[in-house]
Amino acid sequence: MVGLMSGIATIGFLWLAFRLVALGFRVLGWLLRIALVLGLIWLGLFTLPVLLIVGAAVVWELLRTVGIVH
Repeated sequence: MVGLMSGIATIGFLWLAFRLVALGFRVLGWLLRIALVLGLIWLGLFTLPVLLIVGAAVVWELLRTVGIVH
């Protein structure tokens, strides 16, 4: 009888541990998704102005090379 009760308790603890690990992975997945989205937004906010400035500089140099602007 004690062996049966011990087995039931062991199965219960294993089930609870499995559920907690699964919940942890689910939370970790959501945190990684949020970090990815925030990282992409941050990267876009900081690279877009740089790309615009570099693009304007390239266009300006092309116009200077052609002789349209001095």
